[in-house]
Amino acid sequence: MKDSIKRVYLVQKRKEMKLSQEEAALILGITRQYYSSIENGRKRPSSHLAKKIANCFRFENEWYKLLE
Repeated sequence: MKDSIKRVYLVQKRKEMKLSQEEAALILGITRQYYSSIENGRKRPSSHLAKKIANCFRFENEWYKLLE
């Protein structure tokens, strides 16, 4: 990934659910560091993990946004 673009919508969804990065990571079965990297646009999740994140934060129909 050339330029990292913070995924603001992901931060907003997590905060709406009143979850810390640590709690979100625990639910998703990944480390907090990896989750933080996804939120900050430094890492791109696999399609499987993207769907899992989208289901967790209730934007199932737009899971593909995490692959951008």
